[in-house]
Amino acid sequence: MRRFVFLLMWLVCIRAVSAQHLYPEHYPVKVSSFVLDDGRLGVKPLPDAWGRMNKAFNANELKQANGVIIVQILVDSTGHAQLLSADNKTNVSSDKLELQKAVNNTLWMPAESRETEFKSQTRELVSVSYQLTFSDGTFYGEEVSPFETFSNPPEPITDGSDPKDLSYTFRLYTNSNGRLPSKVSRMSRGVTVDSTGTVWMGTDNGLVSLSGNKKTLYTYSNSPLTSPLYDSTQTFPIFELLTDKDNGVWIIQGWDVFRIKDGKWTRFDTLNSPVYWGRHLFVDRFNNVWITSWDGICKYDGVKWMVMDSLNSGIPTNKVLSFYVDKQDRQWVGTFSGNAMFDGQKWTDYRSSNTPLGKNNIDCAYQDDEGNMWFYFYAYKESKGGLYKLDTQGKWHHYAPNWTKVLETEAGNDMLYDEYRNQIWISVNTVGLFMYDVAKDRWEAYTTENSNLPSGYIMQLTQDKEHRIWGATFNGFIQIVDKP
Repeated sequence: MRRFVFLLMWLVCIRAVSAQHLYPEHYPVKVSSFVLDDGRLGVKPLPDAWGRMNKAFNANELKQANGVIIVQILVDSTGHAQLLSADNKTNVSSDKLELQKAVNNTLWMPAESRETEFKSQTRELVSVSYQLTFSDGTFYGEEVSPFETFSNPPEPITDGSDPKDLSYTFRLYTNSNGRLPSKVSRMSRGVTVDSTGTVWMGTDNGLVSLSGNKKTLYTYSNSPLTSPLYDSTQTFPIFELLTDKDNGVWIIQGWDVFRIKDGKWTRFDTLNSPVYWGRHLFVDRFNNVWITSWDGICKYDGVKWMVMDSLNSGIPTNKVLSFYVDKQDRQWVGTFSGNAMFDGQKWTDYRSSNTPLGKNNIDCAYQDDEGNMWFYFYAYKESKGGLYKLDTQGKWHHYAPNWTKVLETEAGNDMLYDEYRNQIWISVNTVGLFMYDVAKDRWEAYTTENSNLPSGYIMQLTQDKEHRIWGATFNGFIQIVDKP
């Protein structure tokens, strides 16, 4: 699950990467290494950054510019910026627009410095990626993910995605259309629904609960949620949400984990738990909450904590990508170093297996009502990734549309099996949403080009008791609805 998030954090953990240009246009910068930021280091433009950039553009060319430019910006410990690379898809060249001058004129909130093992890294240069969208003599900037730099360029989707053939559309929830509080960020990564039907939405500036028409915003000012050290007026980004079987809502926010239950907040950090920089959440049928991390997997049974790592279990490495417990209580673990499964008695290490489990990384896993195991794999060892089923007889089946190879090469941020409609939704990193109708053996692809999907980055999917599917994207929240 979310392989590229982990890849970037792995790069952060090994101090820094060489000065790599992410995009085609290169600009000279005298630096040997920098840290890649996936959003957790807190590098953000100051409130006047876009205004400073606007003044530095060539005014005449700015009036003519239409399209987008993705820029890779290096931000130092003082907040000064340098343009390192760009991908210009406007009708005006970067030189004429004076792009480098404009970017270098901006000021930023530098990386957050904390008393952690990563403190030395946050003092280095940090690379962030932003998309600048130009239209009618103005522009706006929004953060984008550099994750695709570490994968093959997506194959074009040439068939099967015609808007008239699609079954669904999206209801958008943002601060601009009034469906969310005005102060909340459009940058969103987590979403869950509790047993009352309340939708919880995690953004880069607050947590929103949506119950009917009632919207409540939780920030550093009215909840235990924390603010970053670089700006005490903001709320630190929320990365994932989960509802347990007691209707407790779990929140990953930076280094800490929170739970809201019956209106009461509990904070889990290194003082009262083994949790340190949790990545993903999972709840099993016994209401144990599992939290993956770079230090293995933490388990909380409601009273005490347990840690499963490479020293006391059969997981190949402590850097865990994905975790799933099926109906037989088998624990499936995906890591960068291979996959493993614990059946309650013994561990199976799949690294030498001549099956998809031995050739791919598990991004997502799910067991359907018939007992079949479904996996979305990220490919390595020259294999084909994508959607696979391991049936109850032990036979493998590969599912993919015949009009694109995107699923075979790109990572999956999340996967949701809609048992009610017998459909599987897959968030394919950088691309959008794929829907596979199991009964009809039919694929549909939803992108920002063929639908009103607001972003190619859908970070988490969830389903409520009314069978409605919700998603958190880099540009607001979505609800999947039938086309009129």
